[in-house]
Amino acid sequence: ARHPDHESVRDGWAAATARTKSSLEWRADLAYGDHPRQRLDLFPATETGGSLLVFIHGGYWRSNDKENYGFIAEPVVAHGGALAVLNYGLAPETPVAEIIAHVQDAIHWLHDNAPQGRFDPEKIHVTGHSAGGHLTAELAATDWRARGLPEELIRSATPTSGLFDLAPLIETSINQELQLDRQAARRVSPLYRLPRKSMAMTIAVGAEETEEFQRQSRDYALRCRASGLASDFLCLEGCNHYTILNQFMDADAALTRAILARMGLV
Repeated sequence: ARHPDHESVRDGWAAATARTKSSLEWRADLAYGDHPRQRLDLFPATETGGSLLVFIHGGYWRSNDKENYGFIAEPVVAHGGALAVLNYGLAPETPVAEIIAHVQDAIHWLHDNAPQGRFDPEKIHVTGHSAGGHLTAELAATDWRARGLPEELIRSATPTSGLFDLAPLIETSINQELQLDRQAARRVSPLYRLPRKSMAMTIAVGAEETEEFQRQSRDYALRCRASGLASDFLCLEGCNHYTILNQFMDADAALTRAILARMGLV
């Protein structure tokens, strides 16, 4: 209701994705787990050895699909990288803690199958929008050694318009599907479980988003900095909760350049 133009913005993503898929090499619905929604689309790098960007869609953990986000591949592939766009199980059938495990499975699969995307498995970077921003922060805080993987499996993370403390959602209609109580919300809130000290972080939010989205991003960025992480905070003028993703349509936009720089591509 706050953004009545959100459907037209989404239509723009779909059209841009159709153009991108018609011009770039890509592989659809690669299975990274047993759940029917544990699938990803992969846009390989044009040459071997580049960085990989993983994008995680939003939708309050209960809706949405990877299909309309392929447009993000255009600036990434143009600069020598690869892109993976994830689906994952959705609430209420899939609890939030299990959704986190799904995206962890995706990163594990991508590390083990790097030749399919022609990227270096030691150069994995993650970004995500809204609930995908929350999942990005959860991936940044994952103990990958417990999975037998390198501690620095993820080189940088850019949660965009993310949620980092899920407790405020308990009193909203969203919780009808999430089914969180105070203890469960804290267990899946990355505000209380920060990344390792060597993680490079960029936390982004639109200047036209709600105060709560801005507050949560500011609080998470401040806590990251206080813990000694190398983190940047981007409050993007003229961007609301939807139009912020239009930044990916321009390789020179602030958010896109920040991510490409983290990936070592500019």
